[in-house]
Amino acid sequence: MKNTSVRQLRKQMIAGDRGLMLADLRIRSKFSGGQLTFPELIDFYGIRGFGCIAITDRINRQDGLIGLAMAGLGRTLTPALFPIYRGILLSEMERAWERYRMVVIPGVEIETCSLIGMRKTQILGLGVSRFFEPKDNILEMSNQIRAQGGLVIAAQPKRAHPETGLLWGQRQELGHAIDAWEAGSGTRMHSEARSSGLPIIATSALRRPQQINSWKTILHCEPRAEAILEAIRRQQLEFKFYREVVTGSHIPHPPTFDSGIELLDHGSLL
Repeated sequence: MKNTSVRQLRKQMIAGDRGLMLADLRIRSKFSGGQLTFPELIDFYGIRGFGCIAITDRINRQDGLIGLAMAGLGRTLTPALFPIYRGILLSEMERAWERYRMVVIPGVEIETCSLIGMRKTQILGLGVSRFFEPKDNILEMSNQIRAQGGLVIAAQPKRAHPETGLLWGQRQELGHAIDAWEAGSGTRMHSEARSSGLPIIATSALRRPQQINSWKTILHCEPRAEAILEAIRRQQLEFKFYREVVTGSHIPHPPTFDSGIELLDHGSLL
């Protein structure tokens, strides 16, 4: 697919190619440090013609100083908060489908920290609907996510990245525990990961509206959560750089948004 616009992508879908979906697979809400609430996120992506988003709010370990600090600042989900969080999310997932025909995948962003606060690993769990306590052992966390039918995504697999260098450096040994690697993150595409032959995805890692300009995944599958996760496993997807004019936190209105949006084959490489 060459450089195109969301309008052209929508035309392809209306013409019968309903297996094409523009997706953003890593988004944080106001529940864990993002700027937008659930309703704001649904409308933000819905008016832009996205077919799928994954809301991946953060879970920090609850038994250390970092986790306690994050909980106090409202930047992590907790066992007490999760039932309320889940109830609101389910309601917005229904609204997303009814109003925009957009599938919302529930997920989590998991970060484990050392005693001195240095980040060691960061992974995403897509298709996760139950709270669980993060573990230092990647194999245990992988099993916890897969037990819920979810996918394990290694976030930002750049060799020198302090958050995920550990995972990328052990990709041969840990490959069986990872379903895909986040090759595209924000405005950067990690060339080493993209050319590695490993299964990959691209996301915005969005916390603020201004971060919408970023690499995105286009999925080739039916608009169902199970089909979307399977498409990632089978790598039935491609990548585009999503670009629009964003001023501050301004959100364009539906009648004009797609005239200023492009899906490009190029962006920044690392």
